[in-house]
Amino acid sequence: MLRSDVNDLKNQSSEEETPEREILALRRRKSLYPQTLEQMKNIWPFAKPMPAGPEDTRKASVAVVVNFSLKTSGYEFVSRYTAELVSRLVRNGAKPVLLDLANEQRNDNTRIAVESLWPQGSIVYEQVEEPDVPPSYGPLARTASMAYRLYEWLKKRDFDAVHGPDNLGVLSLCLRARQQGIAFAKTRFVVHPADALLQKCLDEYQNLNNVLSLPRIYMESSSLEMADTVPVTGRYGLRRLLEAGINLRPGQVEHCPIPHDSKAAREQFQGVQSGEFRRVLCLPGVSRRGTALFCKALNRGFPGTSASFAVEFAVPDDYQKDLASYAKALLSGRSEQTVVRSVPDRRSLVRLLSENPDTLCVFPVIDEWNIYQLMDLAAAGLPLVAADQHKARDLLDEETAKHSTCAPLPDAIARHIREVLKGRACYARVQSEGDLPASWISPGEPKTSTEEQGEPPLVTVCLMHFERPHLLEQALASVENQVYTNLEVVLVDDGSLKKESIQKLEELKARFQEKGWNIIRQQNRFLGAARNTAAMEARGRYLYFLDDDNILKPHALETMIRVAEHMPADIVTALSDAFEGDTPPASDATASRRIIQIGDDLSYGIFRNSFGDSNALVRRSVFLELGGNTEDYAVGKDDQEFFARAVLSGCRLTIVPEALYWARQMSARLRTLHFNPRAGHVRVCRAYLPHVPPKLRPLLLLSTGLMEESFEGRDITLRGFILHKIKRFARTRFGAWLRFGILGPFLRWRRELRMKNIR
Repeated sequence: MLRSDVNDLKNQSSEEETPEREILALRRRKSLYPQTLEQMKNIWPFAKPMPAGPEDTRKASVAVVVNFSLKTSGYEFVSRYTAELVSRLVRNGAKPVLLDLANEQRNDNTRIAVESLWPQGSIVYEQVEEPDVPPSYGPLARTASMAYRLYEWLKKRDFDAVHGPDNLGVLSLCLRARQQGIAFAKTRFVVHPADALLQKCLDEYQNLNNVLSLPRIYMESSSLEMADTVPVTGRYGLRRLLEAGINLRPGQVEHCPIPHDSKAAREQFQGVQSGEFRRVLCLPGVSRRGTALFCKALNRGFPGTSASFAVEFAVPDDYQKDLASYAKALLSGRSEQTVVRSVPDRRSLVRLLSENPDTLCVFPVIDEWNIYQLMDLAAAGLPLVAADQHKARDLLDEETAKHSTCAPLPDAIARHIREVLKGRACYARVQSEGDLPASWISPGEPKTSTEEQGEPPLVTVCLMHFERPHLLEQALASVENQVYTNLEVVLVDDGSLKKESIQKLEELKARFQEKGWNIIRQQNRFLGAARNTAAMEARGRYLYFLDDDNILKPHALETMIRVAEHMPADIVTALSDAFEGDTPPASDATASRRIIQIGDDLSYGIFRNSFGDSNALVRRSVFLELGGNTEDYAVGKDDQEFFARAVLSGCRLTIVPEALYWARQMSARLRTLHFNPRAGHVRVCRAYLPHVPPKLRPLLLLSTGLMEESFEGRDITLRGFILHKIKRFARTRFGAWLRFGILGPFLRWRRELRMKNIR
């Protein structure tokens, strides 16, 4: 048991807290998060910033990812944090480039307004434009669209360091590419824990109500895990990340207080003098929890009209009306005297306290909105009462925090306010910033491959074919045009019966024999069995599975092999460019859409395929060790089930954030013509069952069933719902006649028009 953790749980102002309660709380935390304390032992001694190195005459090139959809002058945590961070970078000799990720188009007025916040010429503002190939319309692509847009923009530029939040996982694809050795070899990535969804839900007792929250949480967590540097405010900030399941490593975490210009805060508040308290100002944050906690404290500690002070609330503009009615409903007997004010920024708070110097500020809850208000007041030496939470403890100086903090309980808050009104000291100091870590502006160190360099490994292209001879030749030609030449092809025909298919296979025999390749014909057993057959005949160290309707880009195998050897990885998937029609795209064609997937996300992967397409590179030894694909006949999602089983078994799967092949798009009717899509969900769920306690397995099946029946499970918005109904109508006899008899010419014209755009 760590004595420091017992001290962390100790409540300085609550008389009810006893050593037994402290020990009980520690044991409770150890039962909920059994590995957290051990992880903190390994990480925290190394969580120290690098000392600043010798001055460099060249200004460091540093990019700071921001989103100016929030008010720049407001107290919102992300925007204010970014403003303070940029100021520190400027003071330390860097010239930051602010990257605006907002979707709306900006104009010069925005650039001028943003750049005017700092000395002229000290920063550069740029908006990240849309990529050349936009992401597809799928829900997963919408979730990852911001990360994809930032990756496409950054890979064309060179920065020494890139700073960004973990929020929305905007740096996840960039970090994935750097991990794979395909980009950003000399760039250092600093990911700042800001407002990740999982931590926010745990802190504010919120449930997840959207399946797309799962890939967002995965991207946020993976960006923290892959970052070079993760700044934390203290041991409590570190423990918060570990309890959320973030796998941090020693040397990655740096202890650094939140950037804050204490001198500027003192200058702005220097005219504010505190005297006898006749007014209590509550800054409850943006949630109702802080308002309810403060109102209960007043009702219990100062019942009726016994209070000798006025009560006011300071909230953001958007929350003023809602929190005003809520607070007045909770305050018994004093709702008429309660005032709810709008305090959008530091200037408004300075003006309010200057007009009312006899004010005591109370923070019943610390959140992303009022965290900088707390720091401003502490830096200015003004009296305050704050909840004894991990955020407050990491922000305030340890010696003085005990005078101004109390337990986040109604009785404790009321008792502390009463003691302050009687003359008890309630001042706190902000933690000293110290020097800016040198690693925040210095270039990163290139990552070297963990595999020994030698002869390029043999790759077996496992080409699957069934009744599509006109497409088979296109796929085969794309294999022959690969830059990577140490390969062989094993073509498996899964029981084709058409005359054209058999004739095409006969034509290919001589061509295959000349190259030492192999053609195998078998009875129709479906894709899983066909891939297993190809793997058994393969001689290569790696297997690349290719369907006959897809077309490889020339550098596809070379890129995947390089990634697999560099990491090393057991399975490598990639993004793909979508196209339609029987004609292959031209060599210089630009796709209209790019299909986006995110990698080894097991939580979302049980509902939808986030791992990557079946056209993947797999180590043959790993494939055989896993037993290959399951051989369910006429059941889809064999690739999703295999990837889930591999990741659950500890295999390393990674996805290349580049489009390495063309994926031919077909109608939903053709895609599901030969298999049952609903049965595929059960097939995927089956991969998870061995890793779940037996009594919880029915719950897993229930969750996938409910997800499939819900609108989120079908990815249906209002537009998607209408399309879903149209597709169901099209499957009827009358709908088929209407579609192919009346709309057929129109559909063919539209397809030809799209192909012209691709060319």
